Amino acid sequence: MHMIWIGFAETSPFSTIKLDGEKRLRSVQVSGDENTIAYVYEDKGEGQIIIKIFRR
Repeated sequence: MHMIWIGFAETSPFSTIKLDGEKRLRSVQVSGDENTIAYVYEDKGEGQIIIKIFRR
């Protein structure tokens, strides 16, 4: 099973995205209010491009 993790610190403007070796980060977008983060990654093992959206 592949793990994708995104972490937010309540008082920090920084977030962490960790992808395993089969995945390659392609793009990250942050909303104007900085409460929504979208990221796009390529899963080489599956041959897919995946978009994930997280809201704080």
